[in-house]
This record gives sequence, C-alpha cells and structure tokens, in this order.
Amino acid sequence: MSDDDLRQEATELIRSGVARGRFTYEQIVADAVEYLADEHDEEGLSELAEQIARQEFAAHLAEQATWPARTDSDRLTDAFRALDRAGIVARQDFACCQNCGVSEIGDEVLPKLPARGYVFYHQQDAERAVEGGGVYLRYGSFEGAAAETIGAEVADALRAEGLSVNWSGSAGQRIHVPLRWARRRFGRLAAYGENGDVTTAPDLVDVALKHASARPMEPAEMIDVLRQVPTRTDAWLSAVNDAGCVQVAWEDGQLWLETPDPSAGASIGKYATLAEAEQVLTVLATERRVAVTDLDGVITKRW
Repeated sequence: MSDDDLRQEATELIRSGVARGRFTYEQIVADAVEYLADEHDEEGLSELAEQIARQEFAAHLAEQATWPARTDSDRLTDAFRALDRAGIVARQDFACCQNCGVSEIGDEVLPKLPARGYVFYHQQDAERAVEGGGVYLRYGSFEGAAAETIGAEVADALRAEGLSVNWSGSAGQRIHVPLRWARRRFGRLAAYGENGDVTTAPDLVDVALKHASARPMEPAEMIDVLRQVPTRTDAWLSAVNDAGCVQVAWEDGQLWLETPDPSAGASIGKYATLAEAEQVLTVLATERRVAVTDLDGVITKRW
C-alpha cells in the first residue's frame, strides 16, 4: 500500500469514527492503528493516525458549531426514547451487525418491564449513515404481535419528531430513515491532542451512571448523556459538585428526579419531565445550587 493510499484509508476510518460521536480521541487513534497495523509499521502509523485525528476533530467541532439547535440525530434520539418508554426497546449503534443485534436485544428487557417489541440500528448501519445514506432500522416483536404493527409504531414515532420514513409496511423490509447524520461532541468526547485535558473546564460536575464510574462532565455533555440513557433498564444518573447532589432514575418508564438529604434520611423529588431534569442539572452546574425544590409537586420520600 502506498503512503497516499494509507493516508486516504486512515482518513476515511478516523473521519467515520469522529462523526459517530461515541469514542474518545485516544480510542479512535488506537482503533485506527490496530485496524491498519498490517499495512504499516506501528510507530509511524500512530503518528499518522494522531495527525489525522487532530485534523478531523478540529473540523468536526468547527462544523458542529454551525448546526441547528436540533439536528436530525437529535430527532432520532428523541424518537427512540419515546419508543423505549412506550414498550418498544430502542437502541442506537447497538451491536456490531444485524445478527448480533437480534440475538442480544432481548437482554435489554427487564422481567418486571416486559416489552412488546424492539428497534435498533447497528454499528455498520451507523457507519453507512455517517457517509450520507441515512439509517436502516431493524424491528421486531417480543410478544407475538405482528412485526408490521411494531414497524408502524416505529414509523409513527419517527414522523412525530419530524423525520422522513421510507417503508412499504412489510415486515420483510427494514425501515429507512433518510437524515443528515450530526452527532455533537462534548467534554471528553470533544477533547483531542493538546486540547485533551478537560478537567480544568468551567462548570464541571462529577457524573456517574449505572455500570460506569464517575467522571467530570460539562453541562452540555451531561445533558446529552441524560437524553440517551435507556428508559427501561433501571438506568440512573447521579450528578455531584460542591453544591450538592442531583439524581435521576428511570423507574417503570417514569423519570424520578431527586436530591438526597442524608441528615433527614430522606430524598426530596418528583416524577419529572425530561425538560425539568435538564433544567435542574444545568442549574447545578452553572449556578452551583440544587434546584429540585424550585419545581412544582415535589415530595419527600423517607428511606
């Protein structure tokens, strides 16, 4: 492979990884080096991958600054969250391929929260969507209902968020969603090269998720993470700074928002809308105060 061919292949690989918006600069560089290791010596390849990644990160961040407040990718996330809450397990960039996705999606269902069906797109779908071909969704049923019924619900949810849908109504056809892929990068996912240290950024909050240790996040990253948290897996998010703690948890398809009061052996909170949770988390980060009690309808839960 010539140097020009290697650079072209590395650029396409890294550009796709940056656009997908899931992995850090370090992960993208390491994955590129591993993938291309048979084509070039690893030392020179690492230098090349880092150079390309810095350029692609800078270009991505400059472009995302021009995006509208709500992108097609945001609409897709919102549609998937609505489906998840409605009893159709919805997962984005899930599993490596369609066969693995179908075999693994059932593991996302809790016994106490049975689901009627599922919808997902996998890693290869995401990579194609990045290239401009839209995203193809696989859907199906868990409880014996017609797959077409699940597909129709998925299509309706997508249209409700302003997305177009190409689908014949047949269970044998995947749903195609033509869209402009636009995943924003925040915090550590936006950090690269010499700009890789985000621990000194303003308004940082230590955020922990179920099955993930706490790490500092800027407000925009924290809200982005909250919007993508699955709604039917007892998932939770805990945000802490010197002002206090705000916790958010999905309980039986509802969003419970609270601040704990250990001295009273209780929590103050309510079942909240996503907008209310975003508001309280933003206030925690930017105003450094706990604003749960600012909301209407809060109650006290004894432990």
